Amino acid sequence: MPVDRIQGRSPDAAEMEKGLLTLLERIKAVPPLNPLPDVYPRATLTFTPTAAGQPHRGDMMLGFWPPSMTRVRNGRLDSAGELSHLIVYVNWVRTESMDRTFWKDGQGVLMPQPKQVGDVQGFPVYEGFGGAEVSGILVIQPKGRSLFEPVSRERFHAFEVADFERRVAEAMPVIKTAQEKYAAFVSPEGRAAQQQRTATSLAQYEKARPRTAEQMTYRAQELKRLEADEEARLQADAAPATNRVVGPLTTQLAAATAARAALTATQRTEQACHVPDSRIMGPHPAALGTPGCQPVVSLARWNEPSLPRTAWRLLSIERYWTSSEDVRRGVDRSRTPWAYVNKAVVESVDWQAVASTLLK
Repeated sequence: MPVDRIQGRSPDAAEMEKGLLTLLERIKAVPPLNPLPDVYPRATLTFTPTAAGQPHRGDMMLGFWPPSMTRVRNGRLDSAGELSHLIVYVNWVRTESMDRTFWKDGQGVLMPQPKQVGDVQGFPVYEGFGGAEVSGILVIQPKGRSLFEPVSRERFHAFEVADFERRVAEAMPVIKTAQEKYAAFVSPEGRAAQQQRTATSLAQYEKARPRTAEQMTYRAQELKRLEADEEARLQADAAPATNRVVGPLTTQLAAATAARAALTATQRTEQACHVPDSRIMGPHPAALGTPGCQPVVSLARWNEPSLPRTAWRLLSIERYWTSSEDVRRGVDRSRTPWAYVNKAVVESVDWQAVASTLLK
């Protein structure tokens, strides 16, 4: 199996590559690849250094091309097409792959509990939100660890309040603009301009065709009413409580603040729940058990700072579930053989052994 090695030879990169090559040897030894089926395999290794105090990341992309998607270039067999690779992430679970909805506060990412759609040898496969890139995520961790931990109602309500406060602050420039418009409207210059517009409109109305005195009086009253309505609209927009943008946000902020304050000491420690609402952006806290609500979780603090930054804490594997679903639906094996190979390879690796020997 040709291997594209990690670029750069820092000690950390070399150590990460060593672990990836060890895992690759285990993968190459599984029965579905011996003898090698009618595909061309290739592995690409990547190292991603992270910020101080965080474990470094490694990636391994495995591809299995059919002969129709290969060519000889410079005397070397190479791939010549796109297919669904298996991707193994070391010390990394892409939170954006779990759900379209996720948030972030000072403690990290919050998200609705991803749905578990299956397992491989007892390790969970989470649904993701669809597509080849995020088709379900297999997570390998040492026994006894969990990928998620519950988020308390206090934390989720506090995030909702902070989110509304941020949105209100961002919208405040709208008030300044509205106040400037109102001031201009009621200024002497603005009043004179209104009178001129009214006179012009009445003259055009009268000139269009013969009008009675009653019609002219009614027209003048209508123009006066429209001007009064416009002034009332501008005046309302100039006040935060009645502004069309800031007003609803202020009301929602007050409701969120009150809901948080109403939590009892016991309720503050209970797990939060989110009620999806496509009409209104943002988090929607509710008590656990509310119809339609989704329990809220965060990624567990699986990083142990005392370990070397290149030590493996967990693995996440993407593209397996897409391949598994393709096989379940009976896709044409001659056209997409990699789906069958992807599924067979992942399900043949002894992940329990990997977790006990490679993960810390």
